[in-house]
Amino acid sequence: MDQEALLVGKATDQHPEKRTVSTISCILASQALEKLAYYGLVPNMILYLTVEYGMGTTEAANILFLWSAATNFFPLIGAFIADSYTGRFPLIGFGSSTSLLGMLSLWLAAMIQPKCDKSIDVCQPTTPFQLLLLYSFFTLTSIGAGGVRSSCLAFAADQLQLNSTTCISTTALETLFNWYYFSVMLAYFLSESLLVFVQTKYGWQIGFGVSLAVMALSVALFFVASPFYVKFKCEPSLVSGLFQVLVAAFRNQHVDLASEEHVISYHHETGPSFSIPSQKLRYLNKACATSNPRQDLTLTGNSQNPWKLCTVQQVEDFKSLVNVLPIWSTGIILSLVTACQASFIVLQAKAMDRRTFIKGFEIPPGCYGVFMIISFVVFLVIYDIVVVPLVSWALRKPRLGVMVRMGAGIAISVLCISTLAIVEYVRRKRAREEGGTMLSAMWLLPYMLLGGISEALISIAQNEFFYSELPKSMSSVATTLSGLNMAAASLVSSWIFTAVDTATCRSWITEDINEGHLDYYYWLMTAFSLLNVVYFVWCSKAYGKCKTPFSLTRSVKKTKPANAMAMALRLYLLLLVFLSSAIVSFSLYEDQVGLMDWHQRYIGKVKHAVFHTQKTGRKRVIVSTEENVVASLDLRHGEIFWRHVLGTKDAIDGVDIALGKYVITLSSEGSMVRAWNLPDGQMVWETSLHSAQHSKSLLSVPVNLKVDKDYPILVFGGGYLHAVSPIDGEVLWKKDFTAEGFEVQRVLQPLESSIIYVLGFLHSSEAIVYQIDSKSGEVVAEKSKAFPGGFSGEVASVSNDKVVVLDSTRSILVTISFVDEEISFQKTLISDLVEDSGEAEILSPLLSNMLAVKVNKRTIFVRVGDQGKLEMVDSLSDETAMSDSLPVADDQVAFASVHHEGSKIHLTVKLVDDLDTVLLRESIQMDQHRGRVDKVFINNYIKTDRSNGFRALIVMEDHSLLLLQQGAIVWSREEGLASVTDVTTAELPVEKDGVSVAKVEHTLVDWLKGHILKLKGSLLLASPEDVVAIQEMRMKSSGRSKLTRDHNGFRKLFIALTRAGKLYALHTGDGRIVWSTLLKSPACARPSGISLYQWQVPHHHAMDENPSVLVVGRCGSDSSSPGVLSFVDVYTGKEISSSDIGHSVVQVMPLPFTDSTEQRLHLIADTDGHVHLYPKTSEALSIFQREFQNVYWYNVEGDDGIVRGHGMKSSCSGETADEYCFTTRELWTVVFPSESEKIISTLTRKPNEVVHTQAKVSTDQDVLYKYVSRNLLFVATVSPKGAGEIGSVTPEESALVVYLIDTVTGRILHRLSHQGCQGPVHAVFSENWVVYHYFNLRAHKYEVTVVEIYDQSRAENKNVWKLVLGKHNLTAPISSYSRPEMFTKSQSYFFPQSVKTIAVTSTAKGITSKQLLIGTIGDQILALDKRFVDPRRTLNPSQAEKEEGIIPLTDSLPIIPQSYITHSLKVEGLRGIVTAPAKLESTTHVFAYGVDLFYTRLAPSKTYDSLTDDFSYALLLITIVALVAAIYITWALSEKKELSEKWR
Repeated sequence: MDQEALLVGKATDQHPEKRTVSTISCILASQALEKLAYYGLVPNMILYLTVEYGMGTTEAANILFLWSAATNFFPLIGAFIADSYTGRFPLIGFGSSTSLLGMLSLWLAAMIQPKCDKSIDVCQPTTPFQLLLLYSFFTLTSIGAGGVRSSCLAFAADQLQLNSTTCISTTALETLFNWYYFSVMLAYFLSESLLVFVQTKYGWQIGFGVSLAVMALSVALFFVASPFYVKFKCEPSLVSGLFQVLVAAFRNQHVDLASEEHVISYHHETGPSFSIPSQKLRYLNKACATSNPRQDLTLTGNSQNPWKLCTVQQVEDFKSLVNVLPIWSTGIILSLVTACQASFIVLQAKAMDRRTFIKGFEIPPGCYGVFMIISFVVFLVIYDIVVVPLVSWALRKPRLGVMVRMGAGIAISVLCISTLAIVEYVRRKRAREEGGTMLSAMWLLPYMLLGGISEALISIAQNEFFYSELPKSMSSVATTLSGLNMAAASLVSSWIFTAVDTATCRSWITEDINEGHLDYYYWLMTAFSLLNVVYFVWCSKAYGKCKTPFSLTRSVKKTKPANAMAMALRLYLLLLVFLSSAIVSFSLYEDQVGLMDWHQRYIGKVKHAVFHTQKTGRKRVIVSTEENVVASLDLRHGEIFWRHVLGTKDAIDGVDIALGKYVITLSSEGSMVRAWNLPDGQMVWETSLHSAQHSKSLLSVPVNLKVDKDYPILVFGGGYLHAVSPIDGEVLWKKDFTAEGFEVQRVLQPLESSIIYVLGFLHSSEAIVYQIDSKSGEVVAEKSKAFPGGFSGEVASVSNDKVVVLDSTRSILVTISFVDEEISFQKTLISDLVEDSGEAEILSPLLSNMLAVKVNKRTIFVRVGDQGKLEMVDSLSDETAMSDSLPVADDQVAFASVHHEGSKIHLTVKLVDDLDTVLLRESIQMDQHRGRVDKVFINNYIKTDRSNGFRALIVMEDHSLLLLQQGAIVWSREEGLASVTDVTTAELPVEKDGVSVAKVEHTLVDWLKGHILKLKGSLLLASPEDVVAIQEMRMKSSGRSKLTRDHNGFRKLFIALTRAGKLYALHTGDGRIVWSTLLKSPACARPSGISLYQWQVPHHHAMDENPSVLVVGRCGSDSSSPGVLSFVDVYTGKEISSSDIGHSVVQVMPLPFTDSTEQRLHLIADTDGHVHLYPKTSEALSIFQREFQNVYWYNVEGDDGIVRGHGMKSSCSGETADEYCFTTRELWTVVFPSESEKIISTLTRKPNEVVHTQAKVSTDQDVLYKYVSRNLLFVATVSPKGAGEIGSVTPEESALVVYLIDTVTGRILHRLSHQGCQGPVHAVFSENWVVYHYFNLRAHKYEVTVVEIYDQSRAENKNVWKLVLGKHNLTAPISSYSRPEMFTKSQSYFFPQSVKTIAVTSTAKGITSKQLLIGTIGDQILALDKRFVDPRRTLNPSQAEKEEGIIPLTDSLPIIPQSYITHSLKVEGLRGIVTAPAKLESTTHVFAYGVDLFYTRLAPSKTYDSLTDDFSYALLLITIVALVAAIYITWALSEKKELSEKWR
């Protein structure tokens, strides 16, 4: 009983100075202080990373999961090191010191942390040194934990032994365990309460400083008692002994343990150890089995080779470790349920009501974990005082078994996590549906209490189980296995977290938990817990009875049959395989992560913007755009939270927010109103409104509706005013305003009033006001008054009872007051407000008691007095953009104005009532290629000093979107790319001095981030943001993003022209913008009708010249407006020149001629019937005159149904004409009868398409010669009635006719009629075939028809002897005037989808088979092999036809899901597909544009001429070396065998 005496302070007779309670007290106190310091940092760490470092919730959670995994995994490594190499005391000392250094790093990082303004969510970027300190803390504390936690408990137990062979009393060891867990729980309690409170109350610096001081005290306390510790020597062979068992068992696998021929003996040590191995895991018994002891053992009885023959003790030790693994694995899910949810509990508590009965005191969100600790400690006390005596009395046992306690803990964990899921469901529902009402955080207590009980039951039971079941030499390992559960749980939690985040498109776990579905995540954890209960029951039954606790005398006991344990181990291995397969299923393929393709999402030019910056959710802005997109953007980074692209005819007329949670949109000229869920963009309801005529569309969401659901949404459109319920979209009432000549101008509803005022003009000369009850829709009153001369222009609402409008002469401002009993007018001459006045225009910004008027290229501000009197108060330049007014205080309203001055823009915010009061004045440096500011939207916020701050969302001339805040551009979006109109390609420069891009210098922060990301990727812990970052790193290192050519032609530039007149150069490697240029012309500010052409494409002999493109536009919307030419350098993006050409532009015709500098000749036709040659150089003129008679061109007059052909005539005459102007003559005309045919589509071949061969050999050895001509024109016409929407006519009323016309002679080569069909027609023309898509009214299906045209005049060349003797016409010149004989082959197929556009792949030599690229109505791109539309397909092809590759005929074309080259992505608003060849014949570039951009490389016939990028050259080399080695070994063995046979 001398061990018991130690605990009560009595010394034994051997070394009493080392056997005092002081040594154990120092160890336990040091351990408790270490946990106090560490766990004091854990609860608030997620807040520290997200708030102070600006990390997202996903990124921060994954970092903490990784930190937790490392902190709980390193103790296992430390345990092996302590038991085998260093001993426990040195390792604890090393770990304590390392943890102290780590906490010192964190404290230093907090002292120099990045500065953040919490009111605006903007942080200064972190420096490399700050990140180095932060990640050093994570690393050092993880390593330190590996030293301290691996050995502390085992080291304390060592103090109870006189030597390494004595036994430990059960009572003493139980008392030690109880005191150990009491000290640990006390540390948890203080960390969760005191330290978290200090951090919350006094800041990170003081809070982290306290943890640093506590850790320093822990280190000092441990080393103070160093001279008095019992320090046993380690057993160096522990780790190696475990591996020796595996190796020896493998090497002795030939040993037959059941053999009767040989006597099997087992190698064992003398003393109290095993002499015969157990029958569990019998395969491992081979490691200690020997049939020849004399050969395998030395004279002293030791093994000759421990790696071939082990002892029975070693085998049984290894079996003990393997046997406990299934039981150990059951603790992973338990740790996943309790400990791994700590970060989410903090976020939940932060979003709940944390007030207590103490007035003014709130529990910090990180302190709620203390309730779990209290539950843990209280249950332990109750268990010892109440449960144990009851069990002893009832069951006649001293206590419950470890298996029973572990099973009870696992069962309670199911209730634990399910209660948390229920609480989260109720909390989220109340927060969202009751306007932000917060649930009391005390509802988290059931989870905390049950979690504490579950932890108390299983944690102590697990430690007892591991300590008793594993050998004494593995004591440190035994005490760290429970901690290893946390490491595994952290990894599994991170995997599940990432998988859930990816599978749910980040909709379950979001930064704002009110927007996500954290309850779904908890229910998923509940399901895992239920499975864990079943798994534990299976494992416990398979394991059998446990050994006698705390007895060091080992013996082989009778257990359950070996096959039961084997079944448990198999189940455990299956679980590991399942997790591994799950991890693989979450991985990404190469073509899905941007290595071979890229996808960019845009929204377009913003028309309307509404800010949502409430404290309870993410700060966002809701926008609608000219591309018919409604989207939610993150105000911090500009990322798209969600978006919806409406149809091309569903233009958005208005957008607003109702009830604080619904986005209301009005579209389709006021006939469609929708409500979208604000957090995730899901449609809540949709209502189609009655529409009778075209009219102005108005959306009015009353201010009261922002918080009160009783007020309806008011919608005017189509001549009707509708009141719509914001809850379900039900139309409450509607009012008809379709009277002839009446136009509604404004719908107004004063605040706190139930009366709606509808103001309109009758025949633009009489003002009428209707007063309508908003509840019933009844007309309360109607007033009208005529105004002599009438009204014109826009109406400005300046208050709830006044509007201002211009008269018909646009020289008088008329103030209309209508709230009083009668309508009153007050006139104000523009000339009275400003001198030298002309025609005025009322601008659109809505200002309170003020309006903005544009007069004489100036913007004047006019204030409206109480009596309707107008007074000019300010004047700005014409280039000024203004926002709507914005309330900034109870009685103050402000507005923003932005104007340019050189390369800067000036943002000014003033009070509407006092323009002299400037609330904000900032100047921001702006890229001149963005143009002028087009629109501005402002939002205010409260700064930390309680003053007003402002952020401005501005739309630029190039359609880009920028957020300005605190004098800087917070983020920008290149939304001009959502309106691409034309695309061409350009080669990159060759790699030489002065051309290649400078290498990027890697800073320390890049190095740190790179290695951390690689580690997270290797451990499969990378979040979607991390995956993107890893891919960016791989792209940089792979060379795909270089700005130089590659030998395969994979790196190119796509030059995109947008509707705003801006050019972008996009790199095919990663889609980044290499340069952008907004085209400016001295003749006009914004050219229209812009088109793009290749101008100069220098080859190797002219590499000193950079390639350039030609941009042609008009200064005006009319075709007779003068044209503008701009020349842009492709490499630099600089505008080389821009000029007004002095004549109109009707058609631009690139010619197949170039001059010595590789400039392509172009002809530009004007409205006078003349053509002009460019470039205007003597060399170009000389080249053109040589080919003068061979130049033909045509034009299509679609509205008149005429196609005309033209030829050159002579030079122009007249004073203004120059030598580069030529007259033309009309050669032919094709007139389609207007009563029966209307042109709906025309198409020609690509001028640069390469045709590899002009002949096609059929299966019967017949030769078909393709009719390949650049002069073919495809024309599709339809009956005039069939030109409308699909289904608007009957099959008898519509017919589709297609023509192939020679544009030189006007000859119709082929005509094909489709009765009962209509457009739209989408077609593609390549080589000698055309494929077009249309709708069949009779079959009610879409159809695709292919037409191939062949030259019959060359049919005589099939004779071989004629070819040999040269008697053929293959080399004869081909002329359109020779009227060659032709025949066609055609076939039609049903196609299951509507089509937006069609393109065809193109390759360098034209050898590779073609694929049709079909842009479907679902905004995806389908690659369809040209063989599917081969007109020679038959129902039963012959064997020869099958060998040729002809597919059996079917009535429909197949859609194979794997053939979508866009994968699961969508190119929203798809408008066009552009293809370009690479240098590799197998590969083609594909670029698709719409609202989104998409690029990929396609190999229609696979990459037959190159190896793939992921080809393993190392594996090939290893294979070759292995084959050579195998050949040599085989040869040597053969020689040896042959020699031995000869000796016989």
